[in-house]
Amino acid sequence: MLGSIVDILKILWSEWNIRGAVLFSLCLQIFLILASPYRRRTASSITILFIWLAYLLADTVATFAIGMISKTHHVNQSDNGDSSSSPTSDLLSFWAPFLLVHLGGPDTITAFALEDNQLWIRHLITFFMQAGTTLYFFFLSLPSNRLKFPTSLMFLAGFVKYLERTCSMYLASKNKFRDYMNRDVALQPDHDKTEKYAKKWQEILDHPEPVSARTVQHQEEQEQPLLSELDVLTRAGGLLEIEQALLADMILGLPIRDFSRKFFEGISARDALRVLEVELGFTYQVLYTKLLIVRSALGKIARVLAVAAVLLALFSFYLNSSSDFDDIDVTVTYTLLFGAVALEALAILKSSLSDPTTGTATDTAFSAWWRNHVVTGFYGHLIRRPDQHTLPQGSRVISKEWCASVSGFNLMTYSLNRYEIGFGLQGLVKDQWLFKSSKPLREDLWEFIYLELKEKSNKYATTKDVDSVRKACSTRGEGVMEKYGLDKGCIDLMPSVVNIPYDESLLLWHVATELLYNNASDESQDKELDYKEFSKTLSDYLLYLLIMQPAMMSTVSGFGKVRFEDTCSNVRKLFDKWGVGRNQIRSAYKKLLNAKPEFRAPAASKGSNSNKENVVLFTASRLAKELQKLETEKWEVVGKVWVELLSYAAINCDKTAHAQQLSKGGELITFVWLMMAHLGLSVQFQEDAYVWEPKGDLFDVEKEAELANRP
Repeated sequence: MLGSIVDILKILWSEWNIRGAVLFSLCLQIFLILASPYRRRTASSITILFIWLAYLLADTVATFAIGMISKTHHVNQSDNGDSSSSPTSDLLSFWAPFLLVHLGGPDTITAFALEDNQLWIRHLITFFMQAGTTLYFFFLSLPSNRLKFPTSLMFLAGFVKYLERTCSMYLASKNKFRDYMNRDVALQPDHDKTEKYAKKWQEILDHPEPVSARTVQHQEEQEQPLLSELDVLTRAGGLLEIEQALLADMILGLPIRDFSRKFFEGISARDALRVLEVELGFTYQVLYTKLLIVRSALGKIARVLAVAAVLLALFSFYLNSSSDFDDIDVTVTYTLLFGAVALEALAILKSSLSDPTTGTATDTAFSAWWRNHVVTGFYGHLIRRPDQHTLPQGSRVISKEWCASVSGFNLMTYSLNRYEIGFGLQGLVKDQWLFKSSKPLREDLWEFIYLELKEKSNKYATTKDVDSVRKACSTRGEGVMEKYGLDKGCIDLMPSVVNIPYDESLLLWHVATELLYNNASDESQDKELDYKEFSKTLSDYLLYLLIMQPAMMSTVSGFGKVRFEDTCSNVRKLFDKWGVGRNQIRSAYKKLLNAKPEFRAPAASKGSNSNKENVVLFTASRLAKELQKLETEKWEVVGKVWVELLSYAAINCDKTAHAQQLSKGGELITFVWLMMAHLGLSVQFQEDAYVWEPKGDLFDVEKEAELANRP
């Protein structure tokens, strides 16, 4: 019986190995073009995993299928004993160019990670090898191949698609991306040119209505955003080049900073986030899709040729197909042809509904109608998350393009739960994802962060003094202490944020926040309850970044994981000593809050504290007691300290990490970084900077006036 099963499997494999491979390759392409846009709308590891597997399998399966076709073709030639082609060989030669189309990939994903773009040379070499192989056995089937014309057309389409992907990866590679941004930068500062553009931007700043005539109502009286969808897209397109220049580590002039600050100071927090998400969406498409290629003049011509070639190939095959072909093979061929047409149709639809189309379309009557009625309506409906209406007021998700959640990770809960279920410390990496939490990005939380950043901008980013901005970028709580007078007197909290490593300060405030949050005697007012929730969310979020997104915190994390592991170990030992279990967390918090060890600033240690009394736990306990003395201002202070800790991590994060995270749902810290940069809180803005002329419509005075007066 076993032998019969094996024989059946061998027969199935011999008949369906190539058919199955080419159909599976088509299915992978359909999955990728439909699923890849969700990379930036979800933080789900499972979703990202499936897209990653499909991305890897797509190239592997297509390459495997080309190899199988080549082998089968040579076997058929050997069996025939001459160079004449058989119906099967004709169809195999016709299928091969479809695999080149598949290797070119969909427009929505050229690279899964930034590192893929750096491998564009390898991809180019692979292109020549696969294209050469396909051409080789196609030429062997000539001149008797009855499908030589549709095969030539599909080869043209495959050549275009594959070359599009390779060129897109080349343009998005690190060095080329920087060269692209440097195309309009002078080698030396040009003060005359700087003054010229300073005057040009000042005209925009002085415009009485920089947004739209439709925004005359008071902001607080409107539930809807002040900026229309088209306003957001247009202004994000203008600010895009500033963001990309910052990602390329360019130094920009102060007039650019002043213009950007002025724009964001005049809009609401919600509109600011909408502009940022569209900006980051543009950058995502530049780095991970075929945007730059398909938007170029040559790319549009090539795309027209590719689409025409596919349609003509379909028509030609219909005319040239005969009864000599196997019915199953004909069905597979039509599936490949209609699949190729469907992929092109989806690509055109997505391209016509994408943000760059609406932000840079020519101002004709038709394009204006398209942008205002189709894109802002139909497109906005397509990308709106279905659970928006189920969220309570104040917890409304603003983002439609990005993952609208804030992840979290709690040290105390993690330590106690892992202790109870018997995991050892060595299992940290394996099971930490089980304790990850997620909350919706509350609109009032973003507004709280936005207002704090604007206040810092008004204090530090209004002069030409770079040292002042550098100070703003280096504060991680001391600014709040100075504002509330907590750096002197009977309550001195300054040692908890200065003269100690950032990761140690973060752990200290995380534990203190957790103790305060779970204090049963806390009876805060409504406003304080908001600050309380903000503090809890940001506390868990920053620990999540420190432990589970180390790339985002690599420049500030220090020995963060070591300290975290030591603290977890000490929590378990201490609570084991006290006889505290998983179901007694609240009593454990209360007991730790009332612990006796005296408060002292944590030592600026460089490694593990496992052989000493745990400094973080008892210092955090004392810090929580000191914060309790603030009474009504307690949670306001804690919340603002967390904003400073977040902004410090954001502006000091490696910019490559920000770009990498765009393909994984995005992170709140990336939005904070970009918001800080646009508010001038970045040392990349300097007085004697290289001259750089943005090309966006937002910097065109006449264009801006036209937009402002548009009905």
